Amino acid sequence: MDFASCQQCTFNPGLCHGYEEHWGMAGCSVFDHSKCEKHEWTCACNLGRLGARVMEVRNFQCRLERALLPIDFDLPQFIPTFYHRFAEAKPIEIEWVAVPLHVLFKSASGEGIQWLAEGRDELRASLGLHPKTRIMVTGPGKDQLIEIFWRFHRDAKLLKLLKSWDVQLFTVPNYSFFTDAPPLHHHYNRSRILRVAERAAEAGVRSVLHLNALHRQTWKRWEDLLRSHGEIKHVCMEFQTGYASPEAGLAALGELVKIQNNIQRPLHPILIGATRYAGFIGKHFGSCTIVDAQPFLKTFNRKIFKALPGGAGDWFFRSTKPSESIIPRFKWNLSEYSGQVGQWLTGASQPRQGEFAFRLDPAGPLFSRRKQKSVAALPLFDQKLSERISAPEAVSNSSPSNDVPGEPRTAAGRIPGPSTPKSAANLPNSRHKSNRRKLQPNGFDGANNMGAAVDH
Repeated sequence: MDFASCQQCTFNPGLCHGYEEHWGMAGCSVFDHSKCEKHEWTCACNLGRLGARVMEVRNFQCRLERALLPIDFDLPQFIPTFYHRFAEAKPIEIEWVAVPLHVLFKSASGEGIQWLAEGRDELRASLGLHPKTRIMVTGPGKDQLIEIFWRFHRDAKLLKLLKSWDVQLFTVPNYSFFTDAPPLHHHYNRSRILRVAERAAEAGVRSVLHLNALHRQTWKRWEDLLRSHGEIKHVCMEFQTGYASPEAGLAALGELVKIQNNIQRPLHPILIGATRYAGFIGKHFGSCTIVDAQPFLKTFNRKIFKALPGGAGDWFFRSTKPSESIIPRFKWNLSEYSGQVGQWLTGASQPRQGEFAFRLDPAGPLFSRRKQKSVAALPLFDQKLSERISAPEAVSNSSPSNDVPGEPRTAAGRIPGPSTPKSAANLPNSRHKSNRRKLQPNGFDGANNMGAAVDH
């Protein structure tokens, strides 16, 4: 059974996204429903699973069944992501950190879940933080990790544990909106976001909704929810997976700006991995918080941040001595980088990611944007160099005396040139991929090594 257009289809918008062609019964025919069994997606092609998941989250409506706890304190413009303690025994003094959810919990052979600490002070000691450090727990992460949290978060009373840890804020997990999944699976994941936020509020934890959407209709549902809940000012989005590309990231931020304008009250977005959009964010939001792991990760890679003229900044490698502490370097990087983010939010120019050197033209081949040197100018065709190679001078095997500086010597028949280059994988600041396995930046490498696909 096909429909002529989305406007005539009874499944729009409840069971579909609103594509304009190739509609079929119980969803769009562009979906491969064989994937529903493979990935256990929520779809009308499996009514048993659909009914069980409706009962699991109570309904698929974009609606909160209780108010969230108000956030009655100010957040800084920048909060660093913190994965684990430093090697030094001395705790680091820092006002705020953002700890990913998967750092605090790990699966115990699939039969349960273990947590990093029991109480408030033990958690901060395990992370190497000062007892007065305020912690924000960020929910976005790999799909298998947040699925483990969903499976055990009620039985293990994990949300009450967040309260006992004195967690100031909890941004709920970003259950994924896959582009090739049936729309009902998106509704199921959106309901899971809402249920976790409600249950965190019931446990006494301030929770922040994670906004995720692929289509305008879904953004409209979020807008209606925020309009009906005036107590919600803080919302969360992440830009490391589904919104990683600049086009998708700016489009999502544009939708958030529309929501703010339509509900006619200011929002305070908590944006994970969105530093590259700081100029756009500062222009459209009166206050915001950017969460970024750059100061932590770059410090462990022995790099130092340096502000450059014109508002730009870059990371430079500088080795450390075997016994040298990297805590001072982390504090320096955090201070300099967060200050630079503040300037970018006010409109200072940001460094842009390097573009591909060739322009893609569908009407023809790739062409360089720069002028190339002529063939005659290449070293291979250097006439003087060729003559020197063909008639080399005799070279003495004796060493120059200590009194007279020796002239640089060239071996017979050898072209002078730079030293043998090192492998690109071993060079600092290199973007070349290394085949060596890299450990995850958390304390549970063995348990978190699940290889989950993330987001869209």
